[in-house]
Amino acid sequence: MNEILASILSSDKFIPHGHCYLWKPGLVWFHVITDSLVALSYFTIPFTIIYFVHKRKDIPFNWMFMAFAIFIVACGTTHLMAVWTVWNPSYWLSGAVKAVTAIASVITAILLVRIMPDALAIPSPQELATANNKLQEEITERKRTEESLRASEEKFRAVAETANDAIVTADSGGNVIYFNKGAELIFGYSRNELLGKPLTLLMPERFHDAHKHGLKRFLSTGEARVIGKTIELVGKRNDGSEFPVELSLASWKTDDGTFFSGILRDVTERKVAEEALQKAQVELEKRVRERTAELETEIAERTRVEDALKENLVLLSKKNRHEAVIRTVTQSVHQSIDLQDVLENAVEAMITNIDKADNIGIYLVEGQEAVLKAHKGLTDWYIEQAGRIPYPKGLTWKTIMEGKSRYCPDGDKDEFIGPAGKELGIKSYLSLPINFDEKTIGAININSFTKGALEEELGLIETVRKQIEIAVKNAKQTEALRQSEEEIRKINEELEKRVIERTRQLEVVNQELEAFSYSVSHDLRAPLRAIDGFSRILFEDFSDKIDDEGRRLLSVIRKNTQNMGQLIDDLLSFSRLGRQEIKLSEINMSELARIIFEEVKPNDPAQNPKLEIHSLPLAYGDRAMIKQVFANLLSNALKFSRKKEESIIEVGGRIEGKENLYYVKDNGVGFDMNYVDKLFGVFQRLHSQGEFEGTGVGLALVKRIIHRHGGRVWAEGKVGEGATFYFTLPGEGGIS
Repeated sequence: MNEILASILSSDKFIPHGHCYLWKPGLVWFHVITDSLVALSYFTIPFTIIYFVHKRKDIPFNWMFMAFAIFIVACGTTHLMAVWTVWNPSYWLSGAVKAVTAIASVITAILLVRIMPDALAIPSPQELATANNKLQEEITERKRTEESLRASEEKFRAVAETANDAIVTADSGGNVIYFNKGAELIFGYSRNELLGKPLTLLMPERFHDAHKHGLKRFLSTGEARVIGKTIELVGKRNDGSEFPVELSLASWKTDDGTFFSGILRDVTERKVAEEALQKAQVELEKRVRERTAELETEIAERTRVEDALKENLVLLSKKNRHEAVIRTVTQSVHQSIDLQDVLENAVEAMITNIDKADNIGIYLVEGQEAVLKAHKGLTDWYIEQAGRIPYPKGLTWKTIMEGKSRYCPDGDKDEFIGPAGKELGIKSYLSLPINFDEKTIGAININSFTKGALEEELGLIETVRKQIEIAVKNAKQTEALRQSEEEIRKINEELEKRVIERTRQLEVVNQELEAFSYSVSHDLRAPLRAIDGFSRILFEDFSDKIDDEGRRLLSVIRKNTQNMGQLIDDLLSFSRLGRQEIKLSEINMSELARIIFEEVKPNDPAQNPKLEIHSLPLAYGDRAMIKQVFANLLSNALKFSRKKEESIIEVGGRIEGKENLYYVKDNGVGFDMNYVDKLFGVFQRLHSQGEFEGTGVGLALVKRIIHRHGGRVWAEGKVGEGATFYFTLPGEGGIS
């Protein structure tokens, strides 16, 4: 034991910790003073805790505070040993103190975890206050309820005493305990005469036994046949006379027993009225039967007259029908000058007025298709199949190409009805051309599920077709005029927006450039050059006096200084874009992408990225700026896919309307689309510097360049599956 103790206290073969501080007085005393102050603080805290536990013995788990005190003392001793080992290399003793501290720490942590559920279960002062407030509220509410009950009882007595109906209350023995004034008037007894007397005094003797048995059954079994219901009974007055009453009976229980309350109403007058009503109903039914017989005779005569009138109306209708239909359709199609309204009104008027027209569709030519614009009676399935008919299929295109009407009385023998029409069940049809400016622009298809239909309507429908052509002509001319006015308005608005936006952009760019250029030129570059230069001098001239760790730290300083310099260069490039003039020229995007890829791809033989360039449309823009866009996008694609076994970079593009679309795609680490809005902001990075180097300015440069060219830029990606960056440029002549 003595040998072990001596070994722990021994300082043989060790040097004091002060050697690590090179015995520099300032550094040595700095550590000694700080460790001493920490140790003094640790030794002071336990006394405060012990004092607190002594004064607050009511607090549960006060032994836990003592465990904390032991742990804190051990921590203070560790710092005290740090002061001792500056001059005395008793590292075994220092380690033993740390071991004791570790044991105390672990025990304290375990005890803290074990008591945590009980500690959390202790009500907080706020919870205790809440519980007390809730108790006070319950007491107040109970007093309020008692007062309300007293007031309610007083109101009940006031209502009961003024009620015209009889209100009688009895106990479980069937004896009266309450008898209101209404009951006195109805039964002829005074209240004092009946209080404490049996209820049977108020009913004929023949009902006494039934009443007693019912009361006994309810009290013993709880079975209630009349309680909670309204029934009619016979009552008996004080003078012995009987009269009909309506009874509503209720029961309730208290600590004093079971009680019953009944509300009784004298219904003598109502019974007399019901008997009179019943007699009147018998007489009325007799009169109704007699009158019904008379009406049946009148109806038969009227029906004969109406049938004759209908025959005359049919004849008159047939004579004037064509004129009426033409007038109706004409009024409908000329109600509006909107083309869609004209077409919809036309099919609505025709389907309503043309006999055996089961469905109607109006098609207009759009490019190489005949498009269904308005219809009635066509199914969703048919519209899906034949809503857009490609040139030159079917009877619709035959009518449009020939420019003349086509009538088919037997659809089963017709070669132009397509599968959709046959599935719909078309048996006969009439297809009419719609002409505008000496050209056929569409067709009206009127279909019937009956063979030979529409033949008698051909002349009528031809007249209707001409009216529809006139309405379509008016609508299309109006639409053309409206489109011209709308285009002029849009051009003016666009010009105003461009002027305002360009002015705002120039003001913002000038302000940013002034502030940024001043900061870079005067505040950033000079200190960075000094840091880099002095670090390089230390590394080159004093390398033999600096250990490996020191040389590593100098390398870190130089690397970060150079990164800062690169960041400044990127920011300067970003700021210059707002002032740099765009020099438009034709750009071979495929050739430019291939050149840039050769410039930015890594020289490491281990990395052999594969480039796939598809056919790219020519671009019109500033070649130097677009070169910078490809350089940044391809560099990012190579950087973020270099950890893949096979890095594949894809560059493609296509023409979309009045703009050209280009993209750069990789199979790298990708990104979460929830953070896509951060990609093109200055200094916005989705990966740390340790994972992938960069300044966070490259994509902001891309965005500014593309926006200056009047284009758009966006990105799509998925974590672990790569990313695709898109940008657009206006077509030839689209950049101002």
